[in-house]
Amino acid sequence: MSRIVITTLGSLGDLHPFIGLAIALHDRGHDIIFATVKDYRSRIEVIGFQFHSIRPDHVSMDDKEMLAMMMDLRRGPERVIRDYILANIRDTYNDLLDAAQGADLIVSAELIYTSRIVAEKMQIPWVFCALAPASFFSAYDPLVLPGFEGLAKLRSFGVSVNQTVMNFAKFMSRDWGKPLLTMIRLPRFNFIFTECFIEQMIIEH
Repeated sequence: MSRIVITTLGSLGDLHPFIGLAIALHDRGHDIIFATVKDYRSRIEVIGFQFHSIRPDHVSMDDKEMLAMMMDLRRGPERVIRDYILANIRDTYNDLLDAAQGADLIVSAELIYTSRIVAEKMQIPWVFCALAPASFFSAYDPLVLPGFEGLAKLRSFGVSVNQTVMNFAKFMSRDWGKPLLTMIRLPRFNFIFTECFIEQMIIEH
């Protein structure tokens, strides 16, 4: 029997698949700890799993104005990743480190950028779980971001052109991860596109 921390941020669409995974793991005899935002405490505890709150959690799921800003077609990803998640990355690290005490494994969603650091600190394995194919940032099957639908026309030009578009996205987001890079003292690289696929298991949903 293992003690497994499942951690995720985001909407119910980010939470529910992990609840299904947690139930399956629990049925196989494992102990489950959910590390997610405080708004989901009742949803987790009512089905019998341990709950541990992680930050950032200062945006309520009922705050329609803030949620609208985060879901903006052009600026939404920047606001969510850079201004919300990464701006509070130290809090996320501390909370997840606390939740992982005594754990044997961390199962992480896409936006928990501290999972690998915590796992290495605790000397335990971790698993990245991709809920959306877009998380792989593939030049062979490129994503089309809302607001940039015209990029879909470039797909027919092949991998090299798609990779150029991907490289441009990496360039535009190159400084988003400064809070995390400063914390772990790594040279600058775009971990948003690469961190989830380095030396680890990958699960496709």
